[in-house]
Amino acid sequence: MDTKLFGRHQPGGMFSIVDREVFPTGNIWWVGSAVTGASDAAGFGKNPDAPFATLGYATGTASAAGDTIYVLPTHAETLTATITPLAQCQIIGLGRGASRPKITGLTAIAMVTLSAANVAFKNIHFLGVTGATYIVKGVAAGTSPTFEDCILEQVAVPVVAVHFGGLLGGSYALFKGCTFLGKLNGPTYCVHFVSSAGDYWRMENCTANYLVAGLDNGVIYSNHLQLGYIIKDCTFLGLDDSVAVITSSVGTGIDGVMINTTMHVTAISASIEDLLDDAKGLGLLGCLATDDKSKWAVPISTAQASAS
Repeated sequence: MDTKLFGRHQPGGMFSIVDREVFPTGNIWWVGSAVTGASDAAGFGKNPDAPFATLGYATGTASAAGDTIYVLPTHAETLTATITPLAQCQIIGLGRGASRPKITGLTAIAMVTLSAANVAFKNIHFLGVTGATYIVKGVAAGTSPTFEDCILEQVAVPVVAVHFGGLLGGSYALFKGCTFLGKLNGPTYCVHFVSSAGDYWRMENCTANYLVAGLDNGVIYSNHLQLGYIIKDCTFLGLDDSVAVITSSVGTGIDGVMINTTMHVTAISASIEDLLDDAKGLGLLGCLATDDKSKWAVPISTAQASAS
């Protein structure tokens, strides 16, 4: 009888039964700092009972496109160098709540550098440290990354959680079920698309939570005309500026849409109609906004946003 499960044996590793719909094409690696005897050395990393001690070492060892790295529950790590995954690499955290793997950044350097295509991160808590401008930096064309169920936590600096700087480096990017979190004053954007850094990206079921200290400028910022992007079922909280989404789109027509998204801005905003003032070409479907924690959010339309 046909099933969704697929058996495979990795040389030097254990026999695995995996879901063939997410079947890894490369090797499978394991990381777990909390496992007794974990070591960044030859002979480790191919079994959860003898994992690598750090994700940084694992990404350097994963030498084939399509490798999958599983990070075990309660793993905790402070990076010593930026993580640069190969193409098609998946980095998947195991555990929920406080047991979710937590990676702490380093000063002056992005925690993750995206220079290869189609990299995916799932269920990882990224904690930036003061002195690093970005948590994630995309530097190459066509990287198309996926971030699913991740926490991207900014302190005073990094001022940007995810920065796409390469030509079309953020095109087809997917943020799904992620939390952008700020506990200290300083962060400016959650995602920044620079130059011609991205079209057709999606942000779904994400939360930007800056209620404690505020987000200075906007959840999304783009320096260029973006095409075909979708923001859906999101919640944006604690926006210090009057703008949630800033795009420098030119011309006419709908370049993107925001669907069923709720926004909260602080009292410094002149009115909720200013929320999307700079988002030229952004269509709004079923969106709510409030400029006061004690008030009900009210519907906001594209006509209101463009009229202010």
